[in-house]
Amino acid sequence: MSHSEQVNIVQGWDPADILNGWGGRGMEWLSSELTKTLPVVSYAFDNTLVTGLRSRMTLANSRGVQYWGRADLANPQNRWTQLVESLGHFQSRNPVENEFARSLGSSFTDAMALSLADQKTQANRSNFPDNRLGLDLAHIAKLMPVFKSDGVRRQLFFTDFGGFDTHVTQRGDEQGRAMDVQVQQVADALAAFDAELRVRNLDREVITVVMTEFGRTLQPTGQGTDHAWGNHWFVIGTPIKGGQVYGRMPSLVLGGVDDGDQWKKGRFVPDFSSDQLAATLMQWVGLPAERFTTVFPNLANFSSKTIALLA
Repeated sequence: MSHSEQVNIVQGWDPADILNGWGGRGMEWLSSELTKTLPVVSYAFDNTLVTGLRSRMTLANSRGVQYWGRADLANPQNRWTQLVESLGHFQSRNPVENEFARSLGSSFTDAMALSLADQKTQANRSNFPDNRLGLDLAHIAKLMPVFKSDGVRRQLFFTDFGGFDTHVTQRGDEQGRAMDVQVQQVADALAAFDAELRVRNLDREVITVVMTEFGRTLQPTGQGTDHAWGNHWFVIGTPIKGGQVYGRMPSLVLGGVDDGDQWKKGRFVPDFSSDQLAATLMQWVGLPAERFTTVFPNLANFSSKTIALLA
């Protein structure tokens, strides 16, 4: 029940020997004609989900990536831009230095592509909240049409929004943070993102997934709750058969028939695995069924590999 380990597990990491995620692994099996450039873009650093086996991920910032220090990526003639670019072509007899130069060059190329895409974006017409999640989703909504016009057909964008570890502050703290306040912030950001996708006629081409590492106990711990197991994930978008709950709502009774905790604190085991939901989503993206267990090794434990949530 460690946050850091469980975040990695639901994103596709086997703690024994796998340091990558189902999104990154799955995208590697798609045709390069579909992915073209920047197939996985992350606005967060806990990004196991979009880490691949043999491909790189692109780090983005919703406040822009035009400047690397004094290097202006929007201006190829800028002296500092040229100096940084030249470092990516550095060659050495030392393999570590060569790898550093290669990685720097790849990062520079990706940052340049993001910067150029940024310059082509058009302002959003929906009202996004002024918080980290709202800013990230607003930036993604602006970038998607640009990449689509450049011929990119498949991409994964990843971000996060934390602060839900409510052992003692579930009803709020002196800074005004509280579970219901944070859930409202998530809801407002998602509503704006969904509205913007519809305005841009992208709603049929995008699925938004909200996932978390684990739920909370039914039994309070003073002013909060403890770490638990099963949790609710949200899948949003026109391609989804929406307005439904997939899985059985548990009996919310301490020590009841659905309480799987030996101490009867109200920890519930989910009806579906994260692998089944992820396989459903990657199938929609275009992952062939014969690659399911390659990308999701844990699916071998389930007779049903996917969930019937696609419209």
